[in-house]
Amino acid sequence: MWVIESDWWPHLDGLSVAPKACNESLVKGIAKEEGVHEIRANSVLVGVIDAGQFKVGQAEGYFDENWEREVKKLLPIKRWGKAEDIGKAAVFLASDDANYVTGQTISVAGGFGV
Repeated sequence: MWVIESDWWPHLDGLSVAPKACNESLVKGIAKEEGVHEIRANSVLVGVIDAGQFKVGQAEGYFDENWEREVKKLLPIKRWGKAEDIGKAAVFLASDDANYVTGQTISVAGGFGV
């Protein structure tokens, strides 16, 4: 059974926090060092997406109704994201529309953590 114990991560998911923090620091470091060469570095934080491993986890019972209800309590947008939500954010960051955006993390997670 999954229980949300904090506003930061689900119960038993604490080990995923360190790699995420390292990724954010790496993106900022690359942006700082390589910006002089017009190289941009950004990151997309992914929330619960109604596809892929989430579907596998549902089928295997890892993400039951209780887990979903508790996680949705932490979401200002009360639904799961779609794969195309992530793709649109990545395409934006890779486009000329974001040519002055670097060292940033865009959270595509329905407001999780707000």
